[in-house]
Amino acid sequence: MSAFRLRHRILVVLCAVLLPFAALTFLVVEQRLRGEAVKGLNNDLASAKESFAELRRQWQTELTQSASLVAELPYFKAATAVYDPDAPRTAQMEQIATIEPVARDIMSHLGLDFLALTDSRDNLVLAIRGEQRLPESDLGEGFRRLGQEVAARGLASGSLEVDGEIEQVSMIPVTAGGVEFGRLAIGRRLDDALAARVRRMTRTEVAILGSGRPLARCCGSADGPREDDLFELIRHSPQLGLVGGAPVELNLADERYLTLWTPIDDPTGRSIGAYVLQASLDDALSVVNSVRQTMLLLWLVALLTAILLSFRAARQLTSPIDGLSRAARRLSSGDFTARVAEQGAEELCDLARTFNQMSAGLEESHRQLGEYNQRLTERTHELEESHHHLLQSTQMLEQSNRDLREMHAQLIQAGKMAAFGELGAGVAHELSQPLTSLKGFAQLALVRMPDDDPGRSHLSRIIQSCDHMTRIVSSLKNFARMSQFDQRPISLNGVIEETTVFLAAQFRKHRVRIEMDLASDLPEVIGDANQLQQVVTNLMSNARDAMDGRPDAAVTLSTRTRFGGRWIVARVRDNGPGVPVELRSKIFRTFFTTKDAGKGTGLGLSISRGIVQDHGGRLGVSSSAAGGAVFHIILPTPAVAAERQKDAAA
Repeated sequence: MSAFRLRHRILVVLCAVLLPFAALTFLVVEQRLRGEAVKGLNNDLASAKESFAELRRQWQTELTQSASLVAELPYFKAATAVYDPDAPRTAQMEQIATIEPVARDIMSHLGLDFLALTDSRDNLVLAIRGEQRLPESDLGEGFRRLGQEVAARGLASGSLEVDGEIEQVSMIPVTAGGVEFGRLAIGRRLDDALAARVRRMTRTEVAILGSGRPLARCCGSADGPREDDLFELIRHSPQLGLVGGAPVELNLADERYLTLWTPIDDPTGRSIGAYVLQASLDDALSVVNSVRQTMLLLWLVALLTAILLSFRAARQLTSPIDGLSRAARRLSSGDFTARVAEQGAEELCDLARTFNQMSAGLEESHRQLGEYNQRLTERTHELEESHHHLLQSTQMLEQSNRDLREMHAQLIQAGKMAAFGELGAGVAHELSQPLTSLKGFAQLALVRMPDDDPGRSHLSRIIQSCDHMTRIVSSLKNFARMSQFDQRPISLNGVIEETTVFLAAQFRKHRVRIEMDLASDLPEVIGDANQLQQVVTNLMSNARDAMDGRPDAAVTLSTRTRFGGRWIVARVRDNGPGVPVELRSKIFRTFFTTKDAGKGTGLGLSISRGIVQDHGGRLGVSSSAAGGAVFHIILPTPAVAAERQKDAAA
């Protein structure tokens, strides 16, 4: 009884000393940790705001550099050269259709969400956001204000509200063919990707709010109610709309947050949204709760230790036996790492040592069995992977064989075409001498025949027919001759007229009219007439095949100058089914063809584009307002070609 009372006294003394000390420690540590947590959140939000501002500046710099790069791209300038601000609206729509694929290709390569192009009169030519084309009314007053800043400073940037979204935009002037074309604006949308990037960079939750709805959520759809509460608070509370200041504590979706925000203004100064940085105050204070619980646990452990020490003497004998019993139960359940301490009396130490040796032997056997099973599993996986790789190799080999057979068939067809060309050149050479003799005999007979002889008209027709056949044979020989790319001043109108001479019979056979609208004052170009004749021949042949069987089939060839006579545009227009939009980026690829097997090799348009590019020009396709396809051959005049060579040399 006295021993029990002594242990009771010890416990009372321990509780009287430890409990008040623990309570005082809890209060001091909790207040200190709470203050440090709030201070740390304020510092994190301030640092995140600075990092976010630096990120916006870097992003704006990247957009400006990308806009300058796009404005100087040759194929972008060549595409804009097609546009004529003085042309009728139907013709402008056709020209815009030529520019749009180039603009979308640039957006895809640079990861842009917005692109707009205006002409020199500030009229909107093309505006694209994502997959949509936008009218001028969707761009707003902020877009026009950017154009005014470009006119004043040569460069402008800012944020625009476009169809409910916020775009970060840079705008610069664009020149094409040495003439100011207009202005180019590109942009990226402020969305979840930007918010996620800022969150990874600053380790702070970020939300982007528009004038009508949240635009970018910081943590996904799971936190939607919290961000909706934040949006409504900022919209309806004048105090929360103030710029700058210290972070504000808000209660959002039953959770406390420290919030810091910055308004987004468009170039006119109108507020169109806000960037919001948040940090959970409850999460920060949860550390305080965790420390409080840890301290409570430590004091409880201390009290329990004091109590257990009082019973230590009674447990000295039973503790080794209890430990051995627990280890035996672990061993029986499959835990071969069970060990017991070798302590207590000598007999207990011997028993514990024997148990530990037995447990170690079982553990080693279990480990070896596990290693054997692992090696067996790995070997099985290796065999499965080898079998899978063998199947893949077999499939790839079969595909390669199919591709080789297809390429072999195409090469045979190309060889046949080459042999046919050589045969045509030989036939033309053999026909030229008899035609010359026939024409000479007819002329001699005409000279000797009296003026009133009715047979003179027949001889005149024979001479005219010989001249016509001589021109056809000459054109056929020139077309069959292997080109050496002999560049010299040539007439593009002459190339087109000579091509139609030896294609006229084929077109009459297929009941296709050939119409020509050639500019009389067309300047010469520097190039190889034979290669350009091959381009015109291929385009006319494709148009003929596309209109096969149509009762009103017609091909129109026209030439014009653009931008003060610095560029020449030749068009081959047909009234066939046209080229679908989804195929316009594919038809110039090597071996791509829409013709039936055996009727096309897929090389004509690819070779034609290469020839035009070698001449410093561009070959493109669009749709006619009246239906059908229009292929554009855009070539520089000698003056433009000389300027480009001079720039390349510099």
